[in-house]
This record gives sequence, structure tokens and C-alpha cells, in this order.
Amino acid sequence: MNIRLQIDQELAAAAQVGGPARIEVPLGSGRVIMELLAVDSIGCGLDFLCYETPTLAHASIPDLQKIATKLQSLVSYLFEPIGLLEIDREACVLQLRSMPPDHDLESVRYYELWVRKGGEIALTRYRKRRGKMRERIAAQLTREVVSRLAHDFVRSTQ
Repeated sequence: MNIRLQIDQELAAAAQVGGPARIEVPLGSGRVIMELLAVDSIGCGLDFLCYETPTLAHASIPDLQKIATKLQSLVSYLFEPIGLLEIDREACVLQLRSMPPDHDLESVRYYELWVRKGGEIALTRYRKRRGKMRERIAAQLTREVVSRLAHDFVRSTQ
């Protein structure tokens, strides 16, 4: 079954309850995990989206950079564009972030995306208020965008 269809079905089932919900979709190449704070017929408050795959278990920095480049071109539909922020060569981790982030007079909001050796691509959203520590917040996304994100995470590793 198509990953987007699987995610759509899981989101439709979660919408019946309204959330919060944890969704895990097993795939031949790994699994997609989502933490939803709320979900309805149109959208959801996505706390966390992750694609875990053993195909990245022995990935090198150049391998992860290729995935990051694919992600930057595939994931062009979020509120802010995603760009490479940092490479940790020792831990073999790449960090991508909204570039530029969304901001107003009180805070800055941004997506943070990690590509890790060992098999993980993960997305979260943060808010940093003036004078306060940053906090993880729900990404307000349509269900269609959530299923597309999951699909694009998988595509980026192929």
C-alpha cells in the first residue's frame, strides 16, 4: 500500500477520536512515527514526525548530506523553507532549520529537522520567546501536508 494512503487512513481514524494520538506506520524500509496533539477532518497539531530506517545505520556524512539536499528540494511546501544549519561530523548528524524563521514582535518560530546516522529523520517545531528558553510547539498542518511529509522523508533516503 502507498505510504500516503496508509498515513491518510491513520489520520482519518485519529480524527474520529480528535487526538491526542500516536501513529506508527510500518513500512518495508522502516517505520513512520507521529505524535499528534489534535487532529480533525482537515488538519492536525503535529508534535513530532519521524521516519526510522535501518538503511541509514552505516551512513556517512556525504550520504546524510545527499539526503538533506533531497529534503530541501522535496519539502518546499512548509510555511518556511528548510535549509542546512549545522553538520556534527563526530555524531554524524545534520541539523536543518527554517531559513528564515517565522517571527513577530514576541517570538520566533521555526521547524527543526534532524538527519541522523543510525536511521532517523525527524521534524519538530519550536518557538523562542524573548528572554525565555525555546519550547517545542505543535506544527499546525493539514492532514495532506503531514502525509506528504512522511512520504518525502521516505523518498529522500531512496
